[in-house]
Amino acid sequence: MASISKRTIRWTTQDGKPRTAEKYEAIYRDRAGKRHRRSFTLKKDAQRWLDEQPPAS
Repeated sequence: MASISKRTIRWTTQDGKPRTAEKYEAIYRDRAGKRHRRSFTLKKDAQRWLDEQPPAS
């Protein structure tokens, strides 16, 4: 089963300024059960990547 979820990433720069970014994380499991995940700026890019992956069954 594959999924896409929206993630908010927070970090602090070397100057001490707080920063945030929103990313879409695509996750799927292969036939062996290994989890694969990748982050994207656009949801359509995450969906395209998932569509390119081989089916799990």
